[in-house]
Amino acid sequence: MRPVSVLLLVSLSAAFILISTDIVPPNKECPQNMTYTCGTMCPEICNEPKPTVCNKMCRMDCFCIENYVFVNKNLKNCVLPQDCPPK
Repeated sequence: MRPVSVLLLVSLSAAFILISTDIVPPNKECPQNMTYTCGTMCPEICNEPKPTVCNKMCRMDCFCIENYVFVNKNLKNCVLPQDCPPK
């Protein structure tokens, strides 16, 4: 096999391994009322207007479960909207 072919084969194999490790999510524990998923880049936050423009990409992280919103911009805790702290 020619050296160029070997180099190409090794490069493609390495690229496949790097890509495949990003596809499998880590076993991540999330706080109460949250789940590990590919969530929006513009999550709902207590006392903040819902963004009118948002990037459509998602990112893997802990996000609020359905009907819950983040308490503040640190994105660490989720509550029901009626339980949001006052402004």
